[in-house]
Amino acid sequence: MKHLFLAVPAYCGSTVLHNYLAKCSAVAPLTTHSNRYGLVEGSHVYPYAYHKNDSINVLSETLDILNYTDPIKNNYSELAKVWGYNWDGCEKENTVIRLQKTPSDIWRVQVFQNYFNNLYWIVSVKNPYAYAGALLKRYIETITNQDLINAIAEHVANCLNIQNENKTFLGDKAYVMTFEDFVANESAHIAGLKAWMPELSDLTFTGFCKYKGTVVQGLINNNEQHLDFLKTIPDAMDKFTTLFKPHEAVINSWGYELI
Repeated sequence: MKHLFLAVPAYCGSTVLHNYLAKCSAVAPLTTHSNRYGLVEGSHVYPYAYHKNDSINVLSETLDILNYTDPIKNNYSELAKVWGYNWDGCEKENTVIRLQKTPSDIWRVQVFQNYFNNLYWIVSVKNPYAYAGALLKRYIETITNQDLINAIAEHVANCLNIQNENKTFLGDKAYVMTFEDFVANESAHIAGLKAWMPELSDLTFTGFCKYKGTVVQGLINNNEQHLDFLKTIPDAMDKFTTLFKPHEAVINSWGYELI
């Protein structure tokens, strides 16, 4: 039995990616009857190991990193048991891959290796400016904080840095990609995923899947709309470039450039 977890930050395409993976015949996703969308994040099945702010404000993730990685405080042993019972109840027959995604798990990659056997990860990031635009749009009306742009820039940079650490730590236990490259070269990545994990032999991104109460077809690059929103905020683009400058090396390492 293999475990396949997604190390993908919030608002970076993890839900659609997860839901197509969940359609594979060999894959058992986590489910709950209380969720009208059927497929759920691991934090919904066993929330006691996750902070309440996971689903409220992703910007607070990096402020409490020690709490995220403390196995005693978060009771990861019990979490593994609860998830195990859930996977075992999957309605599909003969599944050999247990699937799970929770965006804040990018901070738990190393510690989770101690609780799940045969654990593999899909590690992905998104263009830092597009990601910043998505977060700014999400929180600009809910967080009255003059330092919102600073907080977003710090979060985005921290995500890129921890993902660099994750891919180095995991080695061949990780399938590494960027959101943009997957969308642009979908067929190549599907072939790559099948070669990396042959049990995903029937993986396809054709057809429709559920996405937060709607139905979508494939993974769509929505970067332009996030960048366009960023441009509507006076001086935001220049501010992000200034704040990203100290992290230029890690940004470049993922194939991105400062604007």
